[in-house]
Amino acid sequence: MSQIIVALESRKFQEISDLMHKFLKEELDKLNLKSSRISVPRPLDMPCALSTVMHHTMSDQKWQKPAAYIVILTQYMDEVASFENHQIFHQFFELSRIYQTPVIPALHILERHSKTVDEIEKNCQKIIMESVQSCVALIELHQKMNAHTRP
Repeated sequence: MSQIIVALESRKFQEISDLMHKFLKEELDKLNLKSSRISVPRPLDMPCALSTVMHHTMSDQKWQKPAAYIVILTQYMDEVASFENHQIFHQFFELSRIYQTPVIPALHILERHSKTVDEIEKNCQKIIMESVQSCVALIELHQKMNAHTRP
């Protein structure tokens, strides 16, 4: 059975989310990894959606447990340091720990002044490439650790 990566995204910035998912799909296709996409309207909805999916894929045999999750989130620079964002990211890492499945953030930060479409596109592609690299490295680490049993 091939591995699947689940992309969880906030649709706060729909065009950017679509662009990042396009780049993610391209990168995963290069690695022969399947992907699934879950969208929620707001960043605050993401931990609940992630928890729901993780719970069901762990407890129900009809769902394939993903090898990892990539969380696609675009925020304005002045929103990144907010208490809500700290809570969201803390919940991602807690869920990763509890369910022993990598959760990799792909955070795209926008500045309030406009950038060109080309600059945004290049930045999105770079973020996704780095996230996929982290994803693959964490999956490999997880596999190595599971291959070694304790005496």
